[in-house]
Amino acid sequence: MNVTQQGIEDHQTILQIEVEPERVQRAMQQAARKLSQRYRIPGFRPGKAPYNIVLQMLGKDQVFDAALDDLGGQVYKEAVEQAALDPFAPGRIEVVTREPLTIKALVPLKPDVDPGDYKNVRVVIDDPEVTEDDVEEIVENLQAEQATWTPVERPAQLEDRVTMHANGTVDGEQMFHVHDEEVWLVEDNFKEFPAGFLDEVVGMSSGDSREFDLTYPEDAEHEALRGKTAHFEVEIRDVKERELSELDDEFAAGLGLGGVSTLDELRERIRINEGVRRARDARDQLEDKVLTAVAEQAVIKYPPIMVAAELEDEMERQAETMQRMGFTLENYLRFTNMTPDQFRAQLAPTVERRIQRSLLMDAIAKREEVEAPEGTPEEQAANARLRTALNWLVETVSGKPADWPNITALTGLSEDEIQAMADEGEMEDEEEWEDTEEWEGEEEGEEGEEGEDGDDAPTAPSATTEFKEA
Repeated sequence: MNVTQQGIEDHQTILQIEVEPERVQRAMQQAARKLSQRYRIPGFRPGKAPYNIVLQMLGKDQVFDAALDDLGGQVYKEAVEQAALDPFAPGRIEVVTREPLTIKALVPLKPDVDPGDYKNVRVVIDDPEVTEDDVEEIVENLQAEQATWTPVERPAQLEDRVTMHANGTVDGEQMFHVHDEEVWLVEDNFKEFPAGFLDEVVGMSSGDSREFDLTYPEDAEHEALRGKTAHFEVEIRDVKERELSELDDEFAAGLGLGGVSTLDELRERIRINEGVRRARDARDQLEDKVLTAVAEQAVIKYPPIMVAAELEDEMERQAETMQRMGFTLENYLRFTNMTPDQFRAQLAPTVERRIQRSLLMDAIAKREEVEAPEGTPEEQAANARLRTALNWLVETVSGKPADWPNITALTGLSEDEIQAMADEGEMEDEEEWEDTEEWEGEEEGEEGEEGEDGDDAPTAPSATTEFKEA
C-alpha cells in the first residue's frame, strides 16, 4: 500500500492511498460471500454461490461498495499509522479511482496549543462600586416605568407618547407603514429614520397631518436606502404626557417587592441587588479580559471538525432554549429570515472562541499541573479542573483572587445572607431594577457543559464526534 501525505492545512491533512489490486480482489471476494448469504442466488445455498455468479446477479458496483465498507476503514487505519499521524477523530474518505483503487483520506489532527508567555500578561480592572447616584438613577427608572399616561390637548413634545398613522415611500415604493401605533417620542425610537423625522413630529397636535421629505445618510444601516429621499405622510391621532408618581413610601410599597415598604428600604434593596449584579459582571469581565489577553499571544490550532461538531451541539441547545420559551427553531429562522446555515454562521464566532479558550485553559492546566479540588465528583472533575486553572490564571495575570470582587465590601452582606435573601425571593432579577442593562447568563443545568459562569468559561475539550467513513 502506497501512502502519500499532501501537506497540512487547517490542522488537518490529506492522505493519498493506493491499494494493491490483489487486496481489493480479496476484499471483493469476501464481500461477495457475505452478499450471497443475504440475497437469494437461484441454484445455490446461502453463502455458496461462486464469485462470478454473484457479480452477474448483483453487479460489480454493489460488490465493490460492500467491499469498501470493510476495506476503507482498514486501509485508513494502516495509512494513518504508516504516516505516523495522531488523529483527533475518525476521518473521512472518498474514492478517487476504482481501478486501481485510490482513496483520499481527510485526517483531522489533534489540537496543538502553545499558551505562550502567559505569566507575563497583565490585565487591569477597577473594583466595582455602587454610588448613591447609581441608586437614585435606578429609582428614577422605576418611577418612569410606573408612570401613567394622560391625554393632553397641546402639541406633542419630546418624551410624550403619540398615536400615529404614518406612511413612507422611496422611489414610489412603500418602505414604512404604521397604523394607529403608539410611539414614545425619544431619539432611540427613531434611529432607523432619516435625521429630522422626530423634529417633524414634535409640535403636531391630535388630528394634525403633515407630509415631508427626508434624505437617508450615506451610512444608513440599510444599504438600499443610502442617499435616497423618502416621502413621509404622518397623522397624529392623540398626544399623551407622562405623569410621574411622587417618590415616597407609598410609591415604594406599591411596587410589591417583598420586604420593601418604605423608600429607604427600596434604596437599600437596590443597592444590594446592584452590588451583586456589578460584582458578577466585574468577575465575568475580568475573566473575559484575561482569557482574551492570554489567547492573543498564544498559538492555538485545531481542525474544522471541532467547530462543526460544537456548532451542531450549540444548534441543539438553542433549539431546546427556544422550545422552553414556547416556540421552535424553525419558527425563529422563518421570523428572522435566516437559513440554518446562516444561523450557524452567526453562532460560529462564539463557538470558536469557546473552543479556543477551552483548549488554552486545558494546556495551561497541564503545564501548571492543576487538578480539580479534592473531593470533586468525577462527573464534574474536568470542569472543576479548568475552573481552578482559570482562577489561578486570573490571579497571576491581574492580581485579583478567586473571590474578587468582595461581595461583603460592596453590599454589606455576606454570601450566606445574600443567598438567604435569594431563597426567600427578596433578591430581584436585575431587569426589575434597570431595563437598560442586558443581563446575559446561562440556563440552569448547563454548567457541566459550559462552565458555571457563562458560555465563555472554559470547558473540557471534546473528542467524541465521529464522521461516517465514505
